[in-house]
Amino acid sequence: MKKKADKKTIIFAGILVLVVYLFREELAEALGEMRHISPAAAVTILLLSMGYQLAEGRNLTAVVRLKDPGFTQWEGFAGMLYTSFFRVATFGSAPAAATAVYLAKRGIPAATGTGISAILYMIHKLVIALVCVLCLILRFNSLGNLYREYFGYLLLSLCLIVAIAGVLLFLCFGGRLHGTLIRLLRRMDRKRAHTEAIDALEEQLLGLRTFSAMVLKDRRTVAELVILNIGKFLCWYLIPWVLLRDGIWLGAADTVAVMAFVTAVAGVLPAPAGIGSTEFAFLLLFRGLASDARLLSCALVYRFVTYILPGLLGGVEILGSLLKKNHRKRKGKR
Repeated sequence: MKKKADKKTIIFAGILVLVVYLFREELAEALGEMRHISPAAAVTILLLSMGYQLAEGRNLTAVVRLKDPGFTQWEGFAGMLYTSFFRVATFGSAPAAATAVYLAKRGIPAATGTGISAILYMIHKLVIALVCVLCLILRFNSLGNLYREYFGYLLLSLCLIVAIAGVLLFLCFGGRLHGTLIRLLRRMDRKRAHTEAIDALEEQLLGLRTFSAMVLKDRRTVAELVILNIGKFLCWYLIPWVLLRDGIWLGAADTVAVMAFVTAVAGVLPAPAGIGSTEFAFLLLFRGLASDARLLSCALVYRFVTYILPGLLGGVEILGSLLKKNHRKRKGKR
């Protein structure tokens, strides 16, 4: 047992080293750009980055506590760091699965964990659309002046992100859709070779519908999730303003509005977890508002503090947890 635990720790340490190696160039570029930032600005963007993670952790805690009242704030925060690490390690392809795995390790059934991941992602997308609508209403004239000939494309991106959020909402509650999908899969599986897999999927879909309905009925939790998600996005959206405020004429409110649409545009582009698409949308919508060199520097630092840094912190937290667990096992055998 001891050898197995040590082997697991060594393997994970190797994965963490590999992730650092794969992102070494981006790390070097981002850290190089960070040298040109004032200490106050650097501290501010790091606090904003951690503010996002804390809000995400609270989101997870609020939802999980509907099933497990003993789930702690720290477990929620650690869970989102765990998810952040595997978002980086898998290049954005498996964050939802990572959350479900983390919850399974804490005794949450796989079907429920998958449902929790789906609900959090659905609310994430819904709030992206909500913040965009609010920014459009509150900063309509500013956005119209900034993107006169492209304003229609911004509205299109907003419509698409609203449609995506609507589809996700339907997938969480669409009992008829789930039933039709299961029946179709059973008809296709004439030799009954995949019966267990289809049964497992049916169980997960049932768990998703049941848990989604439970969350929706708890108005206090829904309100908390919406407020937390608005807060976490504000943390991210203010980072470019902190980095660019000396060389840009936009105020904080207008920068938040532009970033809301950067996120909306990135959310409808075909890229895993918005990786690459966020930088593209950022450079596209901020073009002309600051020098190209300044914008590129900002994009690199933004990617580092919102994507790479939380992932690395997540890796360190997982490694620390494994080492503590190994230490406790050794101590218990003495």
